[in-house]
Amino acid sequence: MEDECKINIISKDGIYFAIDIKSAQRSGLLKNIITDYDTKESITIEEVNGNILKLILDYLVHYRDTEPRVIPRPLPTSNLLDVTDKWDVDFINLDKSILFELIIACNFMDVIGLLELSSSKIASIMKNMDSETIKREFAIPEDMTKEEQEKMEEEELGEYQEQLIN
Repeated sequence: MEDECKINIISKDGIYFAIDIKSAQRSGLLKNIITDYDTKESITIEEVNGNILKLILDYLVHYRDTEPRVIPRPLPTSNLLDVTDKWDVDFINLDKSILFELIIACNFMDVIGLLELSSSKIASIMKNMDSETIKREFAIPEDMTKEEQEKMEEEELGEYQEQLIN
């Protein structure tokens, strides 16, 4: 009976979804809501946009009756097919900006398998990259300006010279 019951979920941007209760309970957040509240009412997830919520719900439905493969850490290879299923690899083949949103939403909704898959996808992209390439690839700003870097190097040189004298 529970398997056939559906609950309605509304995203931050007002998109409605229906999902069976068994699938929804794969999310720790949704499981707690289902346990604690009347599921005849729609559940609004104010923190997650519709496009991301759809991905999460699709994942929950896919893994309704099975467990996702555990992905080893650290990631032994940049090829996710070596550590997980083709469905997962195809599913997580997303733009980096979507992946970051998905990671935040999965953490909020307590969807551990998808959180690990999303994080592993980011790790697979970063695998074998040097720090400069990672900064460029992920648009990470420099920690210090050139002037700050030069000042720090001068201070370190001064400290080193002082240690040599003493």
